[in-house]
Amino acid sequence: MSYRRVQLLLTPEQHRTLKRLARQRRKSISALVREIIARELQQENEDWIERTRRVTQDMLAKRGGKPIAVDAVELIRGLREERSDAIAPWATTHRD
Repeated sequence: MSYRRVQLLLTPEQHRTLKRLARQRRKSISALVREIIARELQQENEDWIERTRRVTQDMLAKRGGKPIAVDAVELIRGLREERSDAIAPWATTHRD
């Protein structure tokens, strides 16, 4: 695994705490910080998934359990046609 060097500014108390924890766990401060960051990022991801699930459930509840029926391919096709129609007059009048 490759690493990137970063510089962090810590308060003296944060540094003492990290140093103490690293010593207790027989790890370097860098390894401990990577572990803490990985754990926090994992938690953030899990929180995001849970928020997304709740929003989805709320939307379904408001729609009486019916999912939103959207044909994404057809929606994109329609948007492209609208855009082409809007561009066509401009393109024919602005030729070199």
